[in-house]
Formats: sequence, C-alpha cells, structure tokens
Amino acid sequence: MTREQFANLAQTTLASGISSGATTVTVASSTGFPLIPQFRIIIDSELFLVTAVSGNVFTVMAGYENTTSTSHSSGAIVAHVMTAGVASQIYNLANNFASPRIQAFGDSRAAYCGLNVNAASSTFTTAAMRYPSNSPLAWANRFLRGRLNFDLTTGYIGQFQAISSVKVISGGSGYTAPSVSWSASAGTGLTFGTPVLAGGVIQSVPVTNQGTGFTSLPTLSVTDSTGTGATLQAIIGGTGTFGNAGETSTQCMNRLSDITASNTDIVFVCIGTNDLTNGISATTTKANLQTIFDTLITVGKLVIYCPDQARSYWGSLGSTAITNARKQLYNVKRWAYNYALLANSKNPNGNRKLIICELEDFWVDATSSTGNPLSSMTSDGLHWSGTSAQAAGLRLARQLQPLLGLDNNAPPMQVISQADVYDATYNPDGVLNYNWLMAGSTTAPTAPLTGTIASNFNAFRSNGSATGTMAGSIETTRTDGLSGSRQVFTFSLGSGSSSEQFSFGITSSTLSAYNINIGDTIIAECDMWLSGQANVNQLLLQLNLTTSGTVVMQAMDGDTTTSTLQAFGAYMAVNGDSTPMTFKTPPIIVPSGVTNFTCYAIIGFNASGAAASATATWKLTNFKLRKVV
Repeated sequence: MTREQFANLAQTTLASGISSGATTVTVASSTGFPLIPQFRIIIDSELFLVTAVSGNVFTVMAGYENTTSTSHSSGAIVAHVMTAGVASQIYNLANNFASPRIQAFGDSRAAYCGLNVNAASSTFTTAAMRYPSNSPLAWANRFLRGRLNFDLTTGYIGQFQAISSVKVISGGSGYTAPSVSWSASAGTGLTFGTPVLAGGVIQSVPVTNQGTGFTSLPTLSVTDSTGTGATLQAIIGGTGTFGNAGETSTQCMNRLSDITASNTDIVFVCIGTNDLTNGISATTTKANLQTIFDTLITVGKLVIYCPDQARSYWGSLGSTAITNARKQLYNVKRWAYNYALLANSKNPNGNRKLIICELEDFWVDATSSTGNPLSSMTSDGLHWSGTSAQAAGLRLARQLQPLLGLDNNAPPMQVISQADVYDATYNPDGVLNYNWLMAGSTTAPTAPLTGTIASNFNAFRSNGSATGTMAGSIETTRTDGLSGSRQVFTFSLGSGSSSEQFSFGITSSTLSAYNINIGDTIIAECDMWLSGQANVNQLLLQLNLTTSGTVVMQAMDGDTTTSTLQAFGAYMAVNGDSTPMTFKTPPIIVPSGVTNFTCYAIIGFNASGAAASATATWKLTNFKLRKVV
C-alpha cells in the first residue's frame, strides 16, 4: 500500500488557473512539499490527492474525500493538509477492523467477488450485507483471519441485480429535451428521470426506479430532436464492488476513474472474458489491461490480476469461434504473465505491484479435449462456485500473506486475552460478550445435541430431522499447539433432509445487556476450523438485529449456499487445523427501534442420501461481538 507523506507548513500558490476535474496542478514552488507521493493538498475548499511530483507539477485526483470539484484561479493558495481520510488510514492501520482495504474491479466475475447489498426490501429496514461463499475475496479474508476490509462506501451499491446508477461516458452536445430508454435480454422495471443538462451537454441521468433481474448490461439510448453524441453506461449495483456484469475491457476503461478515486489499497482485477464474445481482439484486450494495470499502480494500488478462465458455454459462438476464443484467452494470459514480470522489475524498491492469481490448474478439466471447466468449479459455466471460490481464496491469501508482513506458511496471529473486554473509558472497542475464548464452566446444548458447550452460549438444531451423532465438547489442549480452548462439535448424521442446520452462539438478548446503544456500529467475528467434512453445504456467521422477534437488519459472512463445501485436492482450504478461518461480518449501525439481537455461527449439511453420509468436525473460538469506534 502507498504510504502517506507529510510535511509541516508547506504552502505555495497556483502558477496558473485550473478547470474543474483537473488532473495536473502547476504551482509556483514545490519547495517544502513532500518529494514523492502520495499526499494531500487543499485549494480553496477542494481537496486533491497528489499521486506524482515532477518539479512544480503535481499529478492529482480532484474532488478528493467527497469535496466538490471546481475551477481555481491563478494565485490561489495551495497548502499541504492533514485530512479526515489520512486520520482514518492511521486509525485503520492501528486496528484490526479495517486495514488494508480491498476491492474488485472488472466485469461480471469481479461482481461475484464482493458483498451483496440490498438497499430496499421488505425484510430489512436498512442495507442488508453479506460476504457470500462464492466470493474469492471473502474466502481470502477468512484465511487471513479478517485482515482485509471491504468498504461499502466506495463500491457500487443498491438493490441486487438492479441498475444503481448511470455513468455519462460522453455528454454529447446540442441537447434540449433528451429522454433515455433501455433494452436488455434480462431485467424489468427500470425507469429514468429527466437528464440534467449544462449548455446542451448531458451531465447526469437520474435513476427513478432501479428495476430488478439485470444479469447483464442493458443498452441505453438517448432520444432528442437536436442533440447528438451522448454515450451512457449502466451500472449494476448490489455487490458492493466495482464489478459491472457483462462489460468488455473497453467498457471497464470508462469506469477506471471510479476505482482510482477510491481509498482502496488492493484491487482484484477480473477483466476480459466478455471481450471474447464481443469480437474484441487480443491486441485491444492487452492494451486495455496495460492501461488499467499502469493506472492503478501509478496511484498506489497493489494489483492482483485473475486471468480469465474458459467458459463451458459461449452463447451463440460456433465450434470454430469457440476454439479461436480459447486461443485468444491464452494469448492474453501469456502476455499478462510477462507484463507482471516487467512491471515488478521496474519498481526500484523490489516490492511487487502486480500479482497474477492463476486458477487454471484446478479450474479446467485437463482430461478432456474441450478445455471446459470442471463442473464443481463453476456455478453456471463461467462464475465461481463455492468450491472454486475457496480454492481461489486460499491461493490469494497465500500470495498476500508476505505482503501483509505475515509468514507465508502460517496464519496471521491475533492479540488475544481474556482481559480484552468492553470498558467505556479504557477499552471502548473491547469484546462485548463474556467467555468468547470458551474457557471456564460449561453447559449443555439443546437436544438432540449432546455433550457440553462453553458457558454463556447455546447450541441447537435450527433445521432438519436427521439422527446420528451430534455432540459438543471443549478442547482444552488444542491440537494446533496454541493455548486456550476451542468449542468442538462432531457430526455423523443419519439420513435426513437436504437442509440440516445447526447453530452455536448468543440467543436473543437485549442490546442494553451488552452495552449496545442505538447508533452504535457493531461487528461479529469467529475463528472456525472444519475437518472430516462430507456434504457440508453451509458455513457462516450471522448477526441479526431484531424487534419483537422480527429481523430488521442482518450482517453475514458466509452463505446459505446449496453447493457442497468439499475438499478438492491439495488446494482446498477446509483441511482441518492447518487452515483456520476467521469469519467477520460487515459492520452495521444499530437503527432506532431495535431492542434485541442474536448472533450465531451456523453449519449446514445435505443428509438426504445414505445414512451417516453427512459428517464434520467443527471447531470454534474467538467468538467476539465488538463495537467499531
């Protein structure tokens, strides 16, 4: 990540005026300012991020930290400043909640990498957020023990598979009364307001109804009796990432400024597969990727490129076109490998700036002549399944470990102590719940579970009817060699339903009993291990805010996925004590009217087959509920 630079009392003036959205600033003198980026300056009331310095010329990103971009006159004062964004960076680096920030950028597979956000539904009064199990980034964060942060304030949010906004690529000219229409192969209910004009140029297009069911980009058209030349692009919201379903690399280029303007530290880039079905040449794809890589690196982002994998379907392409598309895919892949070597060798301090996260070796069916992906690796012929997302996440985590200052073969360690409890004065972000390390006295779970569980928790069957072994115990001498205790559950289920589900956690409790108030931001996390599993199809951590027993807000890490979580060769993460996982919910603000909460770790099975076909050993500790302050 780029390190912020500082200088005391650095001040100068503009050598010449600049227009709104300027990308360079020429100052009278750069003396006293940092010699290298990045740092922040203020001109009048607009903040700029300085990303490069060449003599008296600063390369900048205008309108930074939500300030309004405008023009500035020659002679205006230019001052180096400490901002809220910098203070937030410093705080985040010192805390476990929010550093470094990671985001996904690209086409439809990038949109599968992040959060699912629903800003308007009948169930939730505020945005519902979850880290889904078919997201490689979410799995990587579990294996990195919660060291990464997804920032909802930067990605595309709104209703899932709805059009959250319209990006004006070109405003055209001569418009007087334009209207916008759309066409698409999927999606309904989308409506637009009257476009905003300035001098006959379209500035923005309001979305009055986001619609629903958009799995690919609609085509937007502008109708006007006088104007011409406008180009508009829809943004599919609801993932929390900068992924936009169905885009080509050329369309992604139109949105590059969105990700560069964010305070993201690590960018996971997935771009190119849609080029193959839209007649875009490998030469163009490579040129676009180079611009995207170079731009992100220049503004201080660490870039992780996931080369596209072969699809098992290719729409209307014929057999010859499919063969040629796959040849083009590998042409781009080989270029990316070589360009990564070149980009990293250019960096004088030896740090890698462009990392390739290749998944081909476990994605493709190497025993066939088609080059199709293995059926377990994809949910629909192109996008990740829960299985391949785990595999990709584990590979990504291992590549990021040394870059985060972690041993490449060991999980990151955490500061753990029973003394880490909430105190309004001395430890305001301390753990809110008692016995989160599973120590001390025990209690009994709810039938049909047997055995013992850690005190101040409950364990119960939340769905299903399978019989067999469902036993809890406390592991006081941990088999991974670390100190402390772990809650252990052993399952060997007889024949039952396809949705057997068991929960462990905090049953309905009042907010006041845990020192939680309206307006507080809270987060839940839990370390989990899974081994000996067969037909496990759910693994998640869920935090619910309730009123009169009704869930009004929910944050979740994991997924109620129907795809089986299964070991697949040496790549899979679910391999016992060697790969602990930290599940961490997105932070949520407690809305007014909420009185109670529940917080559960959940494991689910498909036990619809033969008797004793659903098994697992599930271990948990560090089950924490915290305030984010």
